[in-house]
Amino acid sequence: MAARNESDILNRDALTESEREKFAGEIRNLRLIKKELEDQVRLLRAEFEHPIKERNSRDEFSVFLDTIISDLNLKYGSNYPRVRVSTDELSEEKPAKYLIDDVRDTVYASSEFDFMNVVHVFHREWFGIRAAAGSLPGRKIAISAEENLSEQDLFDIRNVVLSLSPSKIVFHAMSPNMAALIRILSREFDSSFLFFVHHGAPSQWFHEPDRKAAFIALDMLDKGILRRVHIMRAGFQYSHKGLFTPILLNKSPRLEQLKPHFANRSENFNVFIPGWTGWRKNIYVNAYAAALCEEVETIAAYGSDIILPENLQHKLHHVKFIDRVQTMHLMCNARLTMNASLVDCHPMANIESQALGVPCIQGNLFLDALEDHEYCTFTQVSDVNSVSEIQARIRSCLSQDWNYMSEITRDYQAKLDVISIDRYRDFLEL
Repeated sequence: MAARNESDILNRDALTESEREKFAGEIRNLRLIKKELEDQVRLLRAEFEHPIKERNSRDEFSVFLDTIISDLNLKYGSNYPRVRVSTDELSEEKPAKYLIDDVRDTVYASSEFDFMNVVHVFHREWFGIRAAAGSLPGRKIAISAEENLSEQDLFDIRNVVLSLSPSKIVFHAMSPNMAALIRILSREFDSSFLFFVHHGAPSQWFHEPDRKAAFIALDMLDKGILRRVHIMRAGFQYSHKGLFTPILLNKSPRLEQLKPHFANRSENFNVFIPGWTGWRKNIYVNAYAAALCEEVETIAAYGSDIILPENLQHKLHHVKFIDRVQTMHLMCNARLTMNASLVDCHPMANIESQALGVPCIQGNLFLDALEDHEYCTFTQVSDVNSVSEIQARIRSCLSQDWNYMSEITRDYQAKLDVISIDRYRDFLEL
């Protein structure tokens, strides 16, 4: 066949039938390759591109922070002055004002694939809420509730959050620091990323910080800053579709981490009362009811100011709180944990005890799940001010075979854990 020049090659009429078929096949292959490449590009974009707003420069950040602080001062009064000091000014003795994936917040966390890029933000001083957030799957950021975060702190935390490429961000409880951080991150992320959980009941609104915390979260929901808000109490209502009403049950710590504590069980105490001083935890009624039971010989309690009648005081042993691990050891050394409180949402003291297989005497928490479980018939008190009813629940639990009670206790908590993760999935729209 005679040689052809370039113009002949580009002229389809110059091609033989077999050459045209071969050429057409190569074109089809190239089109398929092009489509596959386009599909891969779309997948990569879907995976790595977030609807993140335009990044702010440090100067823009500073100006915007001034606006946030002015707004917070109106809501919190004078409790949130502008802080420009560097973190270098802090003494080494002071704890860090924020912690990223600290071991205390990750060691007991469960692992769920769809939560890998969920970021939980909470306060390092509020140990109950910190324990609850620490048991959930995802990344963890603990900020200070008591020390004002400086401009540099807020800027650094913002950059850390951006570097984590979060799929969702969950803010647990409100403080001036948390409110400022939410507003800052709302400049970087669409509201579909931002979620808030209020670990408190409306009955606590008599306390101004609790009231302001709930109202600021609801205001942020109204303004479209937050995608969803949850107030952790059954029956709470608000006129916004972004309110999530099924209770977000707290989850127990990762069981593998609890087994060593359970293995060291020695039953040094009949009853352990983990509640602190104050009216909410109802520690006096719990301790008095337990001490009146002949079946109870020893009571361990954190509440240092609990005093019982002289003929019962010998049963009470005050224990100084150290940390969460110590609490679980004390639970393992008891037959019962007691937390029949006056006001509570879903306390981690109950959950940790139940995960260890140690029953916990409790008031009706109105959890909207598993209220008919056999475990509740033994442990739930309808009137937490009734000494006789609390005594009846104590005696009922102590009269049962230990292995049986431990089994139904763990079963109850395991089923709650499944519901907890499923509801967080619904809440976060994962």
